[in-house]
Amino acid sequence: MVIPGLIEALLIFLPIVCEAQFTVTTNNEAITITRYTGSGSAVTIPSMINSYPVTSIGEGAFFECTSLTSVTIPNSVINIGNYAFSGCTSLREVYFKGNAPAADSSVFTGDANVKIFYLLGTMGWDSTYDGLTTIPISLQVQSQTVPVSSNVTFTVTTNQAVQANYQWYFIHTNPPTTAAAIAQKLSGFVYGAVVTNGGSGYTTLPNVYFSGGGGSGASGTATVSNGYVTAITVTNAGSGYTSLPVVLIDPPNILLIGQTNATLTLNGITTNKVGNYYVVITNAGFGCLTSSVASLTILTIAYPLTIVQQPQSVKAALDSNANYNVVATGTPSPNNQRFEFSGMQAKAVPVVINGFVLAATVTNNGAGYLTVPAVHFVGGSGSGVSGTAVVSNRMVTTINMTTAGSGYTTPPTIQIDKPTAIN
Repeated sequence: MVIPGLIEALLIFLPIVCEAQFTVTTNNEAITITRYTGSGSAVTIPSMINSYPVTSIGEGAFFECTSLTSVTIPNSVINIGNYAFSGCTSLREVYFKGNAPAADSSVFTGDANVKIFYLLGTMGWDSTYDGLTTIPISLQVQSQTVPVSSNVTFTVTTNQAVQANYQWYFIHTNPPTTAAAIAQKLSGFVYGAVVTNGGSGYTTLPNVYFSGGGGSGASGTATVSNGYVTAITVTNAGSGYTSLPVVLIDPPNILLIGQTNATLTLNGITTNKVGNYYVVITNAGFGCLTSSVASLTILTIAYPLTIVQQPQSVKAALDSNANYNVVATGTPSPNNQRFEFSGMQAKAVPVVINGFVLAATVTNNGAGYLTVPAVHFVGGSGSGVSGTAVVSNRMVTTINMTTAGSGYTTPPTIQIDKPTAIN
């Protein structure tokens, strides 16, 4: 007589050899790996087998697997048995994706060269695991708020012992938009394209296509500046275009080209760089991991402008150089504008012939002109006269007449603006 359920109960505990070269047993819908039967050097233990979670690595499961160099253990594993990896003389790296599993003694007996890696933020880890040094891997990227025009650095912390590849991504605070352009055609050829909408959020150069118009062969490349498409350069004019082709520009993506290090540095922060940043890390042990998302915002609180170093008076020889320095702090970063307070106003008189102002004679060159002053013709019996000043060595040297006017039976007065104080 067969007791109902007995067959099922017996089958539960029978060893099963799965495609991944693991011998396993099932108990209460949980998988225990009892033996690794493969010969690979880098082994990743699956988190699920036969739709059940892998929760345990049994006693001696990898015992004396001398070809094994690295193993990745999923976050589903909560227990590792005695001598599970003992005698794995080539084993160097063990990657844990989850909390520290409960471990019997002597899990890594004879494996003194093994390094244990775990993700920072997972639980139960100490400085050692079964007597081996543990190395945390941090995937946390810190958010930052900085003044406009400043520089900022985002860093994801791994360990030099980990061989990893990095790729940074950027998501702008405002949703990115696709650029648009209109083709320019002449005699069947596409000779240019005018950008009508620069789009936004471009971190890489988008592809450009010319579609329709009856011809073929036209191609072009985009120019991107500060996240916008600013120009389309036609690289091949094509031929046979009887009407304007449609210019198609790829939408922006979030990949930051060339940013493939553990550190991302951004210079000259503007609103175009405000948003979220993250990095994808690829490693032979952990596989593909995505860091936390860090936000970048601009500091809106203004701190008082303070001069911490005043300019000092300088005595200098004739024709020599003199330097003035000032140091100021504040948020946003202060801008500097130099002023000079010495100068003398230039003077000139008009030359009038037959009612026309044909020239102006400078009678006093003045001094201290750092910019070209405006010239005014005031009064007199005529109208319409105008002229511009020429400045050399901070003096007005000439008045060039731009319009002679007419009807000047009495001459106008020439007024030249005073020297400006801006340097």
